[in-house]
Amino acid sequence: GSLTALGTVFGPYLGGWLLDQVGRRWTIFFAVVLGILSWVVVLPATTVWQIYIGRFLGGMAGGIVFLSNPTYVAEISEPDVRGALGTIFGFFLVGGFLMEYIFGPFVSYSALIFINLVPSIAFFLLFAFIPESPHYSLRKGNVSGAVASLSWLRTGRGMDEVKNEINLIRAEVHRSMAEKVKLSDLVRTRGNRKGLLIA
Repeated sequence: GSLTALGTVFGPYLGGWLLDQVGRRWTIFFAVVLGILSWVVVLPATTVWQIYIGRFLGGMAGGIVFLSNPTYVAEISEPDVRGALGTIFGFFLVGGFLMEYIFGPFVSYSALIFINLVPSIAFFLLFAFIPESPHYSLRKGNVSGAVASLSWLRTGRGMDEVKNEINLIRAEVHRSMAEKVKLSDLVRTRGNRKGLLIA
C-alpha cells in the first residue's frame, strides 16, 4: 500500500509533462496501459519485489489519472454540466476502492487482479474512439483537429454553433498561454498562500 501511495506522488509530475507534450488523450492512454502493466506484473509474482514494482507502477498510473482525467473532462464538457461531471470522477474513484473491499475477502488473489483488469481493458478499448481535447488541439495550432473533435463531442449541433464555441475556446487558450504560472506563485500572495494551506 505504501508503494502505491509513493507512485501516486510521482505520477502527477510525469502526467503534467505528458499532458503538454503528447496531449490529454495519449496521456490517459499511457496511464491506462501503465495500470494494466502493473496488474500484469503482480499477477504472476513469485517474489515480493515483483509486487512492490507492480504496486508502484499502479500508483504512478493513478497519479497520472488524477491529473489527466479531470483536465480532459473539464475541457470537453459544456459549462453547465462541468461541475457535475467533475464530481462523478471522485464517485467512481471511491467506488473502485469500495469494490476492492467488497470482493477482496471472498475471491482469490488472482481473481481480484482480474476484477481490476476488466474495467481497465474495457476503458482502453472504448477510449480508442474518443477524440483529443479541442483545447489541446488549439494550443498546438491544429484548428481543423479542434473543429473535428468538437463536432464529434457536440453531435447534433450545427457547424455555426461549433465554430462559435471554437472561438470561445481559442480566446480561453490564448489567455491561459499568456498567463505563465510558476510554482512560486503558490506562495507569492497572501490569498494564494491561504488557498494552498486549505488545499
